[in-house]
Amino acid sequence: MIPNNFSSLSGSKNDYMTNLSFTSLCGNNSNNDNLSDEMRYFILVFRICFCPLLSVWSVITGIVNIIVFHQMGLRDGLNQNFLILSVADALQGVFSLGKHICYVLNWFGLCFGSISFRTLLTVFGVANNFALNLSNTTTTIIAVVRCCCVTMPFALQQTLTARRQLAAILISSGVSIATLIYALIVNKFENLFKKGEVSVVWDVVTVAQSSAYLIIIFSSMIILIRAVIKSSRGPQREVTPGPSITSDTRSVRDTRIVVRVFLVLAIFAVCNVLIIPIATLRLFIPELRYAILTNDKFLYLTTLRATFLGINTSLNIFVYYFNDLRFKKVVNKLFHKHEQRV
Repeated sequence: MIPNNFSSLSGSKNDYMTNLSFTSLCGNNSNNDNLSDEMRYFILVFRICFCPLLSVWSVITGIVNIIVFHQMGLRDGLNQNFLILSVADALQGVFSLGKHICYVLNWFGLCFGSISFRTLLTVFGVANNFALNLSNTTTTIIAVVRCCCVTMPFALQQTLTARRQLAAILISSGVSIATLIYALIVNKFENLFKKGEVSVVWDVVTVAQSSAYLIIIFSSMIILIRAVIKSSRGPQREVTPGPSITSDTRSVRDTRIVVRVFLVLAIFAVCNVLIIPIATLRLFIPELRYAILTNDKFLYLTTLRATFLGINTSLNIFVYYFNDLRFKKVVNKLFHKHEQRV
């Protein structure tokens, strides 16, 4: 039986594994009977119905964003980073959709054949984790670069080239891949990040890395909002023909960029905040690493986290569309061409 409170989770996981086998999930949904009615409805609404739709929308919007930013050109470091972020969002949509499909099939007791439910979840979980890390790193790079642009002299800003930003993203992603490969070598695939020293290190790294990301993101949001307020309180100048028009236009454009980045960071911060408490609970209560051997309270957290991550990858297109005139123009042009062909 699944324990009814967190305190009972401190017992031996071998007892739980005796009563609940991952391989026994194929062909029956008896594990759902261990959940409360309220929890079953909650999972049915969010994990079974809403999350897969979010994943499909993330894939669609991610592909649209990739096409648009590619057409806008990649010489601008911000466009390049938003393109990479769009790739990460699309990949998260694909891999999370795979996880949700597995979850739905298992929920209704359908069989996976020779491949276990746990193996499939691990495959999509590892892939989705890489995409999530790519998204987190890119978002953090965007935040840092934009803060430097509003606080540093122009001469120093020139050092933050698009290539250097790309190098920072690729190095961080390479470290993530190396970590996954090491974990695969040390642990059996189906037990990846679920037991032994590797799982402890993984949870510690998750807490530390997510905390660092959020600290940088929140700090950047404060800097950016202060920059917007300072810009709005600046002295009003009369518009005269000549260079002043170009200067005013640039100021409006820079403000739009700051607002766009701020909204992306705000969505990221809200939707990723649950990663830290979940990893912390896994760290101090190892039994929670077994996805099925959890109680209602922890399932609430993990289901909400999956929902929020889906929302994070789904909303960026609206931020781009309503805060970037070039993006809006390219999107309208794309769909106008499609309507003409139809």
